[in-house]
Amino acid sequence: TQAPAAAPQARPWSVREPVMHRACIWLEDAQEPPRIHSVREESFGFRELGVKGGRLTLNGQPVALFGYTGVGTYWNYDLQADATALKLQQVDLFRAMNAVAFRGHMEPLTRKWLDLCDRHGVLVVCEFPNFPDVQRLLKGCDLSPYERPLFWENLKREAAGMIACRANHPSIVAWSASNEGNGFGDWERANLVPHVKGL
Repeated sequence: TQAPAAAPQARPWSVREPVMHRACIWLEDAQEPPRIHSVREESFGFRELGVKGGRLTLNGQPVALFGYTGVGTYWNYDLQADATALKLQQVDLFRAMNAVAFRGHMEPLTRKWLDLCDRHGVLVVCEFPNFPDVQRLLKGCDLSPYERPLFWENLKREAAGMIACRANHPSIVAWSASNEGNGFGDWERANLVPHVKGL
């Protein structure tokens, strides 16, 4: 049985006031007394995204995506293992340059990194690890990934899994479906972009 849930007085998540909530969900059987078999605790935030006049809006207010792209920064596992260093990099120094938005480069950020962005009001543009133009540069590789049906089927499943796994992070405001798909723009606009929007 799924119990209904409502939060009529919940305050929205924003850059200046990143209000987070927690939910605890458990699975129990129908015995008396019921036995709990699985428990999951999740954090999330309420916020409304939109586009007005060509600009992103957050809770009805326009927001500029000023910031930077982290090329290789999030691959630094030593940084992620040190909570103080990670906060200095992604929050303190980020705010010192008046930044609001961070774009991951060719890979969605880890849970630890996204949790930090959630707690501190850092907007995130996640990008899928998808760069088909590179494949044709490989020696002896004549076909692009998109010309291989199994690649496209796997990519669809991967995109669905990544978005579902990160659906509760209010810091994520956009998804970049592909990185520098040189020569494949028409195909991506006809196939990949609608798939990601549908998710």
